[in-house]
Amino acid sequence: INACQNYEALRKYFQELIPECVKKEEMIAEPVIPETVVETYREINKLADMQDLHQIARKAIMEKLLGLKTFLDKSNLPYSTHMQDHWLRMWEYSGAVIESAIDDRMSVLDAGGTGTVLSYFLASEGCEVYTVDLLKQKVDEATFTAKKLGFNMDHSIQSITDLGFSDNFFDRVFCICVIEHLPRDKQSIALKELARVLRPGGIMAL
Repeated sequence: INACQNYEALRKYFQELIPECVKKEEMIAEPVIPETVVETYREINKLADMQDLHQIARKAIMEKLLGLKTFLDKSNLPYSTHMQDHWLRMWEYSGAVIESAIDDRMSVLDAGGTGTVLSYFLASEGCEVYTVDLLKQKVDEATFTAKKLGFNMDHSIQSITDLGFSDNFFDRVFCICVIEHLPRDKQSIALKELARVLRPGGIMAL
């Protein structure tokens, strides 16, 4: 009997609250968030640390990256080999993948990453991958390799200071070890361009 009485009292209490809750809800604007966005406005600035390579998630990603690199080597397919064996590059790639919370439904720009193991890795996981570079040879070789592998990739000759993509085009933008090689007066221009093509709530990994 007491349980029934308590239930009825609670039911009456919540019934009285409903009009007030509805009134408050109508005052709150519904946020518009892209479907693929998991987290927004998160900033991480971290120095490279070899100890991070022992993290299970990083090890799993690095195993795939190195496996893909080995396959490219054995297949004699052209790709960007610069520093691809160095622990720092593996640290950068694995960290970018983990911290960006990327998933296989996303459209991704790898700016200056044409022909890199990272770009092929993202494509192998199902992402729609775009890369840009100023060198025609790199773009041609990456187009050839992507076609041979059957990956969904688009490689084009473009400068990251003047991208030909529309605003808010990408879910994620990667630009690994590129910005620091630009002249100082071009760096801020490039960053603004990368931010322009990134969708609201998207994540950029530098």
